[in-house]
Amino acid sequence: MAKNITTEIKAENIGPHLTINDSFPMSQLKLGVFANNGSGKTFISRAFRLLNNNEAERVNKILTINKTKGSFNLKISEQKEGTTIHKKLSITLNKDKDAVIVNDTDYLFHVFNSDYVKDNIEELKYNPDGEIEGYILGKTKIDLTKEKKKVKSLHEEVVKKSEILTIEFKKGKEELDKQKINRGTGEYKFTVRNVYDDDLDYKEEKTYEELVKLNKTLNQSPDDIKDIEELNYSFNGDLLNEVKEISVTEYTKSKIAQSFKDKVISKQEFIESGLTLLSKKLKQDEDECPFCEQTLRVDAIKLIEDYNKYLDDSEALINSKISNCIKSIEELKVKLKTDENTFLRTNKDFNTLKKYIPSLIDVNLDELKETNLDTEFENIIELLKKKLKNIEIKISLSEYKASIKKISNQVKILETNSTNNNKKINDFNLKKDNLKSEKLEINRRLCKAMYLKIQTSQKDLIKEIKTIHKEKKELDKQIEEKESKEKVSKKIKVLENLKKHLKAFFGEKYSIDDDFCFKFNKHILTDNATDVLSDGEKSIVAFCYYLADIHKLVERDDDYDKLFFIIDDPISSLDFHYVYAVSQIIRTLHKTLSIKEAKFIVLTHNLEFMSILLRNEILSIPIVLANSKLSKLSRQLVMPYEEHLRDIYSVANGGSSCHTTPNSVRHVLETINKFESPDKQLKAYCDQNDILKDNEFVFSLMHDGSHGNIRQQMPYNEEMIQKGCVAVIDFINSKFEGQINQIKA
Repeated sequence: MAKNITTEIKAENIGPHLTINDSFPMSQLKLGVFANNGSGKTFISRAFRLLNNNEAERVNKILTINKTKGSFNLKISEQKEGTTIHKKLSITLNKDKDAVIVNDTDYLFHVFNSDYVKDNIEELKYNPDGEIEGYILGKTKIDLTKEKKKVKSLHEEVVKKSEILTIEFKKGKEELDKQKINRGTGEYKFTVRNVYDDDLDYKEEKTYEELVKLNKTLNQSPDDIKDIEELNYSFNGDLLNEVKEISVTEYTKSKIAQSFKDKVISKQEFIESGLTLLSKKLKQDEDECPFCEQTLRVDAIKLIEDYNKYLDDSEALINSKISNCIKSIEELKVKLKTDENTFLRTNKDFNTLKKYIPSLIDVNLDELKETNLDTEFENIIELLKKKLKNIEIKISLSEYKASIKKISNQVKILETNSTNNNKKINDFNLKKDNLKSEKLEINRRLCKAMYLKIQTSQKDLIKEIKTIHKEKKELDKQIEEKESKEKVSKKIKVLENLKKHLKAFFGEKYSIDDDFCFKFNKHILTDNATDVLSDGEKSIVAFCYYLADIHKLVERDDDYDKLFFIIDDPISSLDFHYVYAVSQIIRTLHKTLSIKEAKFIVLTHNLEFMSILLRNEILSIPIVLANSKLSKLSRQLVMPYEEHLRDIYSVANGGSSCHTTPNSVRHVLETINKFESPDKQLKAYCDQNDILKDNEFVFSLMHDGSHGNIRQQMPYNEEMIQKGCVAVIDFINSKFEGQINQIKA
């Protein structure tokens, strides 16, 4: 049988389990979990039980010691009609609070564990509560052939059109595979169901084809892409304010002759440099000119003294300040032009190289509008020169205000431009040094774009499927309403089934009357049921009530298909024949409830019980829980019956016997005896079957050969042992032909 179902179980801080994260493929939702005592299996069943009994106190009991938060998640993914259906159960635990439960499975979980027994049976002293209200809506026998035929037709149409959608979906995935996208990429994992439901919030401005081109360019990118240098605009922020200050200030002239001042001003910088050199000579008592190397005469020295006197004067200092300001304005003029040219080169480099970085392909540097400020600069320089000629005048604000404002604005524009653009330049430099991340990002975008492309191209088809599906759903609802005319009392259903199960296990020994009073050999047990019942019988009574309690969960016949059983160690303290009976009950749950297939998880610490479930094909998959890890349980560990039967089959067909052959015969016949007739002793069971009864070796072989007595000679020869084994194989073949066929295979 195809394993089209994947069951995933995750847990965090549940009992001893800090982390569980495992999944298993299977053909049916029939899991068996074996765990030794203390392994924490009951904490799993308690997590499920929160769906029916959600209380803060129960949450605290489930959480790992010293942990305040935990979670439990079940996810069932089933491949069906060309698509994958996901069903999820999420339980979030916080200490001292009720659990937050999100059940999107549509299942009705019914949990049997020690807590269930305590709440429903023990505290009531094994006299079940008969206060049960409500009805189960049944199905009336009316002719709905026409409506059901229409539903079938609509279903077939949905399947047909869904197949077309699936084909287009697969084509899309094949296209992504051509781009060599890792299938583990999160965005790659979108399903055809996601496309249909439109439940992924994917956004992408570029088309799939455009991204393919970008991906191609990225894959062709050179290994040595150079860094783009940052824009570095630096300005003297006080310069323009200094211009304003100089212009509006009315300075005082010195008393030195104007003709001398004019002479100095015209070459003040030269004079200042010369005087600096001369001062060093004079301090050293040297009277030689550092320029012409001639001896300085008295009139020359007098001139030097005049120069120094002037330069020390405040007017000279002001003139120097204005001259420096003029020089700085001229430098600013050149720098602004240079910065504009630098931007143009940087912008060109950015636009050339960004094609190798798909995430930046639509990113542009902020433009820098070219501005001619020559007039403004000339105006300010002329005004400063005017001031230099006469420091006493005050220059009107109106003469330079507009020029300064334009220059100031341009400076601010450049500063803002560099700040914004340098972020983009830094982003480019980082990304070109980490193209691996860039490739991952383009792969994600390709997946999103393909998802959107399939959605867009198949929009009309999806709309048609949804319309047909809606019509089918409405018709299903009408049929359900017409069929659900009858109703059955839940109390009656619970009582009927409790009686049936008690009789199946106990015969007439224990029963229950219509008032839910428990009886022992027809005598009513009121307060003493706990004393009369053995521990094993208490377990059976509790399990019988659990099976009858099913009918309290359902509201209508269709709900039986939604039941999901969580059964935790139902065979505690039971005699072995009861273990077989419980196994039979679980195997026939679908027949008991008149449903196609029962869904369950059975948890146990009893390996023989697990073996019974497995060899009778009650389970789809056996799992072992150990050290917070769920893994598939080895068949050899739980199938000794099969290995014994294989040995007997080998001897019956001419193989050599050994000292374990009698034990194998005994094990196989005892197992079948307990499964078919747990109330009969092995000899009586063999005697009622002609094949076994007529063979003189079988019973004595397994009795004598499997007990350790000291023997002087061999009691049986090979021929006798082979005849006994042949009889056993013939017996099994007459009842369970499939077991022999499996051994042959």
